Amino acid sequence: LMIREMKSYLTNLQEFRLNFVRRSANIPAHLCARGH
Repeated sequence: LMIREMKSYLTNLQEFRLNFVRRSANIPAHLCARGH
């Protein structure tokens, strides 16, 4: 039970990090496009 909960927690955390990284990667792109 504990291992299964840990695995689901880690997968959720990875997905959250991926989404966060994509968003933060998009922000500078928009700023650069606006600046240039």
